[in-house]
Amino acid sequence: MPIHRQLPPLLGLRTSWAKTKLQNLGSGPSPTGLQIDGNSVESVDSFVYLGSLQKSEDNSRSDIKRRISLAASVMSLSRIWRDKILQLSTKIRLYQALVMSVLLYAAETWTLLSCDEKTLEAFYMKCQRQILHIQYTGLSMSQMQKYPLVPAYHLLWTSSEDVVCQYSAT
Repeated sequence: MPIHRQLPPLLGLRTSWAKTKLQNLGSGPSPTGLQIDGNSVESVDSFVYLGSLQKSEDNSRSDIKRRISLAASVMSLSRIWRDKILQLSTKIRLYQALVMSVLLYAAETWTLLSCDEKTLEAFYMKCQRQILHIQYTGLSMSQMQKYPLVPAYHLLWTSSEDVVCQYSAT
């Protein structure tokens, strides 16, 4: 008897054949499917695993776009960002805890291209303008330079206290 049939019952495990998928991660044609012990395994080009979109292609663009849309739905808490009682430091901490954690989940697996960095930077700038109540259309380039926005990639290695200090310095 093969080991894949002997060991799992001893550990209290069983294979869910409906959830088992086959994905081609290399080059060449994608396999049509597979039969294991009379169970058919479906071949797929992409699937969501632990909240991250896994694709057969090399780039991470689709997962980045998916993460941005999930983070944008969290960013829609406009009552918090418009609140005049909450201090800016509190809003930034909320932003890092709620939005950035959703955006950067599984980011260590991404293969970033320059266009992906620009997309992330654009989303980050949009969020910062919303928190600071800055209308994008109403500002000239010289006016935009008055607001010290921290680049999105910088927040990966920066504590919220450093970001708050940079904002309160203006």
